[in-house]
Amino acid sequence: MKGYTGLDCSVDINDCAQNPCKNGGRCIDSINGFNCDCLPGWQGNFCENDVDECLQYSPCRHGKCSQTGPNNYRCSCNDGWEGKNCDIDKNECLSVPCQNDATCINEQNSKFKCICTKNWTGKTCGNPLNLCDPNPCKHGGECKSSLGKFDCNCIGTGFDGPTCSVDVDSCDPNPCKFGGVCVDLLGYDFLCKCLSGFTGDQCQFNVGCDSGPCLRVFEKYILLLNYFTNFKKFLSNGGKCENENNGYSCKCIDGYTGPRCQTGSLIDPVLIFWSSLLILMLIIVGVGIYFGKKNQREAEQKKYEKREKHNQKLKKLKNADKQKKVKKKVKKDNRANYVKTGQDGGYNW
Repeated sequence: MKGYTGLDCSVDINDCAQNPCKNGGRCIDSINGFNCDCLPGWQGNFCENDVDECLQYSPCRHGKCSQTGPNNYRCSCNDGWEGKNCDIDKNECLSVPCQNDATCINEQNSKFKCICTKNWTGKTCGNPLNLCDPNPCKHGGECKSSLGKFDCNCIGTGFDGPTCSVDVDSCDPNPCKFGGVCVDLLGYDFLCKCLSGFTGDQCQFNVGCDSGPCLRVFEKYILLLNYFTNFKKFLSNGGKCENENNGYSCKCIDGYTGPRCQTGSLIDPVLIFWSSLLILMLIIVGVGIYFGKKNQREAEQKKYEKREKHNQKLKKLKNADKQKKVKKKVKKDNRANYVKTGQDGGYNW
C-alpha cells in the first residue's frame, strides 16, 4: 500500500521529511501525503504564493491599499483619517487650526469648526470682524475698522463724538461780529442775528445810520405804520443817529435811554396824538361803511317797490283788455240772435 514501508508495510512514510512547505509553513504528515499550514500572508499547497491582502481583505477603510511585500501592505489614508487601516478619525483640532483663542470642534471626514471669539471671523477665526459694515458713523463720518474696534473720522461733518452724533457748537467761539447773537444750527451751520446797523452772514458789514437804528415810538407799538417810506424819520423818540467806526450811536432825548433809545415812558405825546388820529380814522371809516351799506339797502328797497308797482299796473291793463274782449263777444252773439229770432234778448247793442 502506498505511503507505507517496511518488511510488512506497516511503517508510515514521513512525507514531511524533506520539509516541502515554504516560507515557514508547518508540514503535517498524512497517509501517502502531507498538508502545509501556512503563515499569515502566504497561501498555496506549499505556501509558495504571497497573499494579496489589498485584493483579498480590503483592509484600508478610508484610504488606498498598496501591497508592499509578503504579508505586508500599506494604507494611504484619506484626509481626516489615520491608523494602519485608516479606520481612526483624525482629530484636526490637535493641530490647533483655530486662531485668536477660538474654540475648535472636531467633526468627521476631515472637518472641524471654529467658534470665534468676539470681533473675529473666518473659517479659522483669523480675519478681524469688519465693524464698519454697516457703517456706525453718522452724518457721513468715515469709518475705519481694526483689531476688533472701529474709529469714526468726523472731520468736515460738523459733528463729534465716537459715532459723529454730537452736534458741534458752531457758536463757540462766537463767529458773529459787532455784538451779533449766534444761533447754533445742525453741523457747522449757524445763524447770526445782527444788531441794528449791521448786516451780513456774520454781521460783518456796518450800514450805520442808513438803517435807521435809533428806535421810533411806533416801531414799538404799531408796526403797520412802517409801511410808509419816511414815517421812521418823522415818528422818532428824538434819537439822533451818528456813524462811528464800528457802528453807530444814538443820542436820545430826555426820557429815553438804551443803545437804540428803546427805553422810555409809554405815555408819549406823539404816541397819544397819532394813536388818537388812527382811532379817529378807523371810526370815520367804520361810520362810512355803515351808512354806505344803509343807503345801499334803502336804494334796493325803493327799486323793489317800483318794480312791484309796475307789475300791478301791467296786471290791471291785462284784466281790462280781457273784459273788453268779453263784452265785444257778447254783443256779437246778440246781433246774431236778433237776426235769427227777431229778439234782442234785452241787450243793448
